[in-house]
Amino acid sequence: MSLFESGDWVNFDWIIFLRRLIVRVPCILFALGFHEWAHAWISIKTGDDTSKLLGRYTLNPIKHLDPIGFPLFLIYGFGWSRPFPIHIARFSQKRRDFCLAVITGPMMNLLLALISGLIFYGFRINRFSFFFNPSAIEGNFLVMYFADVLGHFVLVNLTVFFINWLPIPPLDASRLFMLFSTSRYMKWVIRFQVYGLLTLLVLVISGIMKQMMDPVLQYFQELIMQLSQLFR
Repeated sequence: MSLFESGDWVNFDWIIFLRRLIVRVPCILFALGFHEWAHAWISIKTGDDTSKLLGRYTLNPIKHLDPIGFPLFLIYGFGWSRPFPIHIARFSQKRRDFCLAVITGPMMNLLLALISGLIFYGFRINRFSFFFNPSAIEGNFLVMYFADVLGHFVLVNLTVFFINWLPIPPLDASRLFMLFSTSRYMKWVIRFQVYGLLTLLVLVISGIMKQMMDPVLQYFQELIMQLSQLFR
């Protein structure tokens, strides 16, 4: 997952590094763009147009990039986007609609991972992927690049889906604390948000996040691979 697979800088393979970089960037941008657009779409449908007023109702990923979360995602394989703007008082049915707005982002990524995974494995495009098949078939550069991007797109969307269920700010699941917070406890919520960001930084940079997430990501990749057999 990390761009830096080896600490041996003398024998570091810069070609692999650059290839991984140009593959990963569009995957992260599109995954985060669709994630935030889904949040905004369901929020608007249920009465809260805050995201539209603030220019966040868009698929343009640049509008959603977090200055800390994006570089971490690019380098370490785990990161986040800017928290989506939300105003709970604007919802028609506050608790239900707020929960829908929170979970729709990750669910969009799960859907994208499933669709792209079924195409990637079901149509055996993985045969041309340098990163997902050690014995990849050499072919047209664009075909191999597309295969690498599609494979990474599956992985990136699964990552965004699972990481956002961690109840750590600024990840999506942490927003659910707002449902149960009152002015009496708001200072604790704010303090939790500050420490949450520091916690995420430690988990990602130390490699603990990778140890936690890799088995889960691998299991669901294999599950999608098995499901794709039904479409052959």
